[in-house]
Amino acid sequence: MTSKEYQLLSQVTLIVPTYKRQQSLEPLISFYSNYPINIFICDGSPGPSWPLSTRFNPKYHKYIHQPDAPFHSRLNTLASLVETPFCAWLCDDEFQLPSGLLQSIRLFESHPKATSIIGSTIGFKRTGSCILTSPVYEYIPYKFSDELSLRIEDFFLHYCPTTPYALTRSDAMVLATQIATSHSWASANLIEVIQAFIVLLTGTHIRHNHPQWLRSFDNPPIHTQWNRKLSVSDWMHSTSYQEELALLDKKFSSLTSSIRSLNCNTSLLFRYALECLDFSSSNSSIQRKLKLKPGKVYRRRFSVPLRHYQSLNSDASSDISRIYKSFGLV
Repeated sequence: MTSKEYQLLSQVTLIVPTYKRQQSLEPLISFYSNYPINIFICDGSPGPSWPLSTRFNPKYHKYIHQPDAPFHSRLNTLASLVETPFCAWLCDDEFQLPSGLLQSIRLFESHPKATSIIGSTIGFKRTGSCILTSPVYEYIPYKFSDELSLRIEDFFLHYCPTTPYALTRSDAMVLATQIATSHSWASANLIEVIQAFIVLLTGTHIRHNHPQWLRSFDNPPIHTQWNRKLSVSDWMHSTSYQEELALLDKKFSSLTSSIRSLNCNTSLLFRYALECLDFSSSNSSIQRKLKLKPGKVYRRRFSVPLRHYQSLNSDASSDISRIYKSFGLV
């Protein structure tokens, strides 16, 4: 990595909410200790705070302990602290590869209308001294339309919940996170959907094929503080949640003052996005048969060691070696 590339990474902040998984923070900080990437952690664990790692660098790392604070509150706290040009969400047991982040930064330079950019996503699971991989979201390099309604339609018809983990212009990410986390929604999945919608309102989304997001399958999802079981489709069609939809209408109606380029009814556009998402969810088997734009991988087979993953280039391979070291593996 050149000195210029090293400095480019200082433009990135990764916001990391954590809860009762303080043991995951040690390899996370260990991995990023050699990079000038800003890592902001908000810990909702009850009891004592995390004893800071010896590799914790206060110049780039922040740790906030908010015992029993809900997930959406911790995300909001972290978003309010971002001062760099770009940021992304990150789970406490996952990684954003610096080489993938650099590729996204370069694409921002050549695509000024882009708001969020993400590379390929690799799932991983640790088994003893081995880290096994599987594709999670398969997509070809793709740039969504500059035209707003086409961009919304295209994205939600082929929905992948990746935009929170995409490298995003911070003004758009902070706005999206503030609105997505302004209420404890009945369906936790809404947080990612709302976040994606607002990010797409501000500019286009790009996907590239350089490995960027390593998504962990080591730990089960945390259900204690938020409901993952209620789908967005069920939420949308149930009369029980119409008050929440009305609340979103009010929030979206105020967006025109935050996003100057908007000249449309954002509430109606969001309902259209939900309809597209509903079609995508209910017709996923048809989409797979028709081989529409690749999205989710429905059968995950963790069989290939991470070091041997076929999409790795030399820069990504170097990042992967550091991940092995952060877990104490040779």
